[in-house]
Amino acid sequence: MDDSLIFITVIFTIIIIIIIISAVKRNRNMNKFYSTQKQNLSKIGFSKNNLIEFSLAKLYIDTNLKIIVVDSFPNYLFINFKDIAKYEVILDNSIIKENAVGNAIIGGIIAGGVGAIIGSTSASSRELISQVAIHIYQISNPPLTFILNSTPISRVSNEYPLLLQKLDALSEILDSILNNKIIPV
Repeated sequence: MDDSLIFITVIFTIIIIIIIISAVKRNRNMNKFYSTQKQNLSKIGFSKNNLIEFSLAKLYIDTNLKIIVVDSFPNYLFINFKDIAKYEVILDNSIIKENAVGNAIIGGIIAGGVGAIIGSTSASSRELISQVAIHIYQISNPPLTFILNSTPISRVSNEYPLLLQKLDALSEILDSILNNKIIPV
């Protein structure tokens, strides 16, 4: 009986060590990846005029180079302003705001430009938001979908108004890009 307990303890210890080693390697690889990406961005003169940070993605907007860099590990994507044809803000599979090149703002009309997302979500009765996403449709590339939250968000939490403010800021920037206006900093 004692030999089997020792054997199980040794196997369990080996498994724990393997898990720790793989986590350390993964962390090193992530740091190396981010370092390389930052170097590449600085080589092209990237300057993040705007940063909008969500729990699962960071969006850096450079108004000089006219690109958006989406940092959604392991994806690190570049989107040229001129390639954006349309976008949609999605809460739990429902489009709460969308806009396309040359169109007026379609979602959240009652609240107007800034605050459109806050206005369009106030009528919903669901207590918990499971998923927040943005779809960006491009002219010459496939559409992109970014999930922006890692856990469900309660509408009565302190986190919810901050999420709506970030979504409003992002939609204001995307509206400006689509309508060829000056982007707010």
